[in-house]
Amino acid sequence: AGWKSTLFSGEGLVIELTGPGKLTMQSRSQDSFLSWLIPLLPKQTTYVSSGD
Repeated sequence: AGWKSTLFSGEGLVIELTGPGKLTMQSRSQDSFLSWLIPLLPKQTTYVSSGD
């Protein structure tokens, strides 16, 4: 593993935030997170013009 793997994996990163706000974190792997998130996203709809 090593530093390069750690930096590019997104694991072990530290961030400092200041000021008011809301922080949302997720600790799933990217694949697991997307598998959970995608079914919750709004479905795309197709708009068909009536030609007016």
